[in-house]
Amino acid sequence: MKYFDGGIEVLNIINQNGYDAYFIGGVVRDYLLNLKINDIDIATNMPIEKLKNLFKINDNGLKYGSVIIYYKEFSFEITHFRKDINYLDHRHPQIEYVDCLSEDVKRRDFTINALAMDKDKKVIDLVQGLADLNNKIIRCINNPDQSFNEDALRILRALYFSSKLGFKIEEETLNSMIKFKYLLANLSNERIYYYFIKILYANFDLGLEYIHRYDLFSHISDFKNWLNIVKNTYNLADLGIYYFYKYNKFAPICNSLCKKRCKIFKDLIDSNFSNYFIYLYQNEIKSLIDVFANVGYNSNLLKNKIANLKLHDDKELAVSKAEIAKMFNGQMISIAIKEVIIAILDGKIANTKKDILIFLEGLDVIKC
Repeated sequence: MKYFDGGIEVLNIINQNGYDAYFIGGVVRDYLLNLKINDIDIATNMPIEKLKNLFKINDNGLKYGSVIIYYKEFSFEITHFRKDINYLDHRHPQIEYVDCLSEDVKRRDFTINALAMDKDKKVIDLVQGLADLNNKIIRCINNPDQSFNEDALRILRALYFSSKLGFKIEEETLNSMIKFKYLLANLSNERIYYYFIKILYANFDLGLEYIHRYDLFSHISDFKNWLNIVKNTYNLADLGIYYFYKYNKFAPICNSLCKKRCKIFKDLIDSNFSNYFIYLYQNEIKSLIDVFANVGYNSNLLKNKIANLKLHDDKELAVSKAEIAKMFNGQMISIAIKEVIIAILDGKIANTKKDILIFLEGLDVIKC
């Protein structure tokens, strides 16, 4: 069974139990544009408690009137018809349940995202969304000043849909986005990053053009900086490293793995790609080779340095680490092993038992 057909069955089940239910938002938009449907949202006036009697449910979003239902092999987000009131932080509204679709539609962001569809695939258009869809326009449903002042995330969503669909942003909507761009500073870095990446890697560059032309990121300077240095051809996993290289600080979103890769990148550059750091990070360099190339380092030279190392693994040492450990105490063990490896890599001694033992005898740490 296809995802969309499974959703039609869910609508039928709810209708057969005496309640209204419609596909709403992106699923209708993408269906009409013949795009792949990844998520299906359903709006209904069936109480959540009654939905629980019909479907297996995840109710983590219940405070916003939404639940995830599971039907056959699919999942769907179902939201009770509602209206949003009293936005407290330019983001999160208090909600009030209502009984009709027409009231629910008024709370949505853009006309193309407010189209509904019933179980017979009939489109319900209460806000001229079909006209904007045909004309490739992104337009706020309500007064745009009110809309963006209520929820600043809508600015990023407008940019994303422009980038995803190749649609232009209607003039009044765009002017209001420019007016309220300062509210983006109220959003969490995580939320901005989510849309930042979606805009950067979308099918069209319209969103990026709007950002640059109207300086829409002027109040989220870290992301403005990031946008100025990255290209949509860059690997997503490497974006944090480019930011670190340019500004010598971690990007606004950088997890522990990203920070580790940034440190390795910095160590290699700071050491001027010494033999020891090439040896130490030879596996990591392979995953960073494109990053180095994009910031001006010779990737072939790095590959040759790895290939020509006189030692690739400490197991290749003519005197084992265990044997060296017997000659030293405490932290001097690791120091001695490191010094032996450096000496071999730099060609100061050969990787023979005789040369290594002579070298160890001459180390200052042996007297400690």
